[in-house]
Amino acid sequence: MATISVIDYGMGNIHSVAKALQKVSDRKDKIYITSSIKEIKESSHIVFPGQGAAKSCMSNIRDNFDLNELRDVFEAKYFLGICMGLQVLMTESDEGNGEKCLNIFTGKARYLGDFQNTKLNLPHMGWNNISLKKIIIFF
Repeated sequence: MATISVIDYGMGNIHSVAKALQKVSDRKDKIYITSSIKEIKESSHIVFPGQGAAKSCMSNIRDNFDLNELRDVFEAKYFLGICMGLQVLMTESDEGNGEKCLNIFTGKARYLGDFQNTKLNLPHMGWNNISLKKIIIFF
């Protein structure tokens, strides 16, 4: 049985994410929407949804959590970051004048508007082809 915490930090479509998880998970799995670091630590899996801008996302995270404690939990659990919830795992984001993020992954979430001269429409909601070199089960 999995215990899945959908992290509520004041942003993101958390209820839609929780409903989607309920739809696809085993009936024995427990799915919580929570901002309690205690519940997050006790869960086996973490889902970190997000939407909006990196600056407001990081502001809400800082207002609701101790960043070092949150980083430790993220690094110790099965984790799914969705949209902004994935981007803020980087060292920083290109958004605005640059925003310092959680620094779980070294690097920068970069603007894709002129990526390889493709002139992508943003936000990019299309489906892309992905070629897997090795099958890995993440979640």
